[in-house]
Amino acid sequence: MHNLEHTLFLGAGLLFWTAALPRGAGAHAVGLIGRCGVVLGGLIGSWLLAVYIGYATSVLYTYSGSGGLSALADQQFASGVMWVPASVPFLVVLIVLMARWFEADARAAAAELRQQPQSRA
Repeated sequence: MHNLEHTLFLGAGLLFWTAALPRGAGAHAVGLIGRCGVVLGGLIGSWLLAVYIGYATSVLYTYSGSGGLSALADQQFASGVMWVPASVPFLVVLIVLMARWFEADARAAAAELRQQPQSRA
């Protein structure tokens, strides 16, 4: 059962990042704005879960012992790891996607300016 659980975690992660990251030419994918939305939604969901776990007043899972920490302290530490370091991939991908989005917008604006007729004063 535990292996099935981790296989499902891996499958869900692969589906998420497949939707978030660009694909090869010709493959149907969500646009840049949609991919930014997917990544931002994943980031916010991760943060909300980390906040819920971190601020819980009781232990939320079965505890088997970890380096001398109490069960609640271990849970809060895990929440901190989930909240901060685990946010880095989301933030990196979000920044790259937003930069590409702004570049595409700038290219479209430049192309539009080139197409406008030149007025003579």
